[in-house]
Amino acid sequence: MRITHISPEYTYNKVNGTLSMKEKKSFFASKLVKFDETISIESQNIIYYQDPQNQQINLASEQLLGAIIYNTDSDKLSNSMLILDKGQSIDNLNNNSSWNLSINYGIILENYLFATLKKYRTFEGVTNNITLNSDINEAMRAYIKDNLLGIYELNKVDLYISYNDLQSPIRTNPVNSTAPLLKYKNFFTQKASDSGNLLTKFTSKTDIINMVDVITFNQEKSSSNFSFNYYFNLYFTKI
Repeated sequence: MRITHISPEYTYNKVNGTLSMKEKKSFFASKLVKFDETISIESQNIIYYQDPQNQQINLASEQLLGAIIYNTDSDKLSNSMLILDKGQSIDNLNNNSSWNLSINYGIILENYLFATLKKYRTFEGVTNNITLNSDINEAMRAYIKDNLLGIYELNKVDLYISYNDLQSPIRTNPVNSTAPLLKYKNFFTQKASDSGNLLTKFTSKTDIINMVDVITFNQEKSSSNFSFNYYFNLYFTKI
């Protein structure tokens, strides 16, 4: 006998799509997320809201929990390192000391993109239980690594240097009054980023695989008499 009705032994459940965060281009090359042709990571705060499980479901209730603030300056400091160049002579060390500033720009860019996606609630409504490892934040970072990091390249780094006179009778940092002035003790601060402090003489070596940039520069004032404050901005363009 031919059965013309739906057999009761079958049940039908909703099935989520792929859990992979790798985007596939459609016939019209549509994408879930579109970012600008250029990205400038300067001094800024990105504010967003989420629930205690890192999900973005109900903005009104999430705002009651307080804002989460991503600060680019803190991120730059955490993912960079300033050290003396080990290959320099004693004479050079005591005068126009050579420094290496290593910037892990890949991590900074990833964190910036993550905060931006959170700010615009790009994954609003996506709950932990429908992600690969039951973690929306992990899924978002996988999306960034699979689809966004590879389309940008580091175009430029603006490095700013301002000097502190170690011979001054007032042995405090003019941009940080709680910090004493010491030889070879330098400070990362946005207050150094005046246009007149932009450094133009330096070399840069970029590791595009690990997304790390190493800038080598010399103090323009003697390290025996001056320490310095420094700051940098990052600029990216689409490939």
